[in-house]
Amino acid sequence: MGQKSPCLFPQIDVANEITLALTSSTATSNFDMTRDMKRLGMERASLSGWYNAYHMTKAMAEMVIHGTRGDVPVVIIRPTSIESCYKEPIPGWIQGNRVLDPLIISYGKAQLPAFLGHPDSHADIIPLDIVVNATIAAIAKHGLMHKPDLAVYQMASSVVNPLRYSDFFEYIYEYFNSDPLIEWESFTKINYYPDLTPIKYFENFNDFSKFTRDEISRSVGTRYPNAMRSGTLDKKCKAQSKYAENLCKLYKFLGFFKARFHAGNTQKLLSEMSKEEEISFAIDVAKIDWRKYLQEIHIPGLRKHVLNDKRICL
Repeated sequence: MGQKSPCLFPQIDVANEITLALTSSTATSNFDMTRDMKRLGMERASLSGWYNAYHMTKAMAEMVIHGTRGDVPVVIIRPTSIESCYKEPIPGWIQGNRVLDPLIISYGKAQLPAFLGHPDSHADIIPLDIVVNATIAAIAKHGLMHKPDLAVYQMASSVVNPLRYSDFFEYIYEYFNSDPLIEWESFTKINYYPDLTPIKYFENFNDFSKFTRDEISRSVGTRYPNAMRSGTLDKKCKAQSKYAENLCKLYKFLGFFKARFHAGNTQKLLSEMSKEEEISFAIDVAKIDWRKYLQEIHIPGLRKHVLNDKRICL
């Protein structure tokens, strides 16, 4: 049998958690099941030290693999916030609205004037192709070793090449200030967002909420200067403010997250690669220029592949 590494995994009785979830699901109506299961997931995650059920169930999956693998060598890849490709297959390629993209898009649409978090916290981003390359390299390494080991590779940038939220939002502000988002309908420009201001940071939700509501009201008034303060316009302001509040509640964990992820195994993997392998399977996060990545690769890719941005030269 392979040597156990209990320090890698917090102690949870996975079978007991599954039984509890199944029992609870049969004790509730179909109408209330989603709500009740969400509440149960949050309760169990909090009890075990996780922020939410998503984090907890990922850890449970690792525990199951570790407990049943026997002598099978296993590689676990733990990426942080996966975003668009750095180089391959094409720079900026992305499928779907990924982890930090709702923040980027909302800010570009003047719907997120503030952020509930600390400017020195880290936006731990990792491009998709770097995760894929590291996965291939790790499998190749451990497949050749023929040892019943369990290896964990954390694909993260917060130690090797940290990106603080202060820089993250500054780069986004610079980008949209020079190339604002434009919404079109039947080739007619229907909305334009040229009035972005640098984002403000708050640690108190009530202060954040008041500033956000005031700023969104001001921004909407600027875009519709000749409009009367109608009920429709007030509803628009309230809806945008509520969306910003819910968004920042969702990202509050990341906004105040102080820990950084050690990527020592990944760095060791990099040091063992030949020059040719480094080129073919690039995994060196330290080489990424975050301003260039966000402004020249990621946001243009987000506009092209997710927003289907079809701008017209006027």
